[in-house]
Amino acid sequence: MRSTRIVDQRTEVHKTLNYLTTAYWLSFSMIVMLSI
Repeated sequence: MRSTRIVDQRTEVHKTLNYLTTAYWLSFSMIVMLSI
């Protein structure tokens, strides 16, 4: 039970990092497109 809980936390962290990275790249792309 304890190990599955840790796995769940790691999955949540991975999802959050994935979301943040995607949001960062999207905003970065928008800024680049507007600058050109």
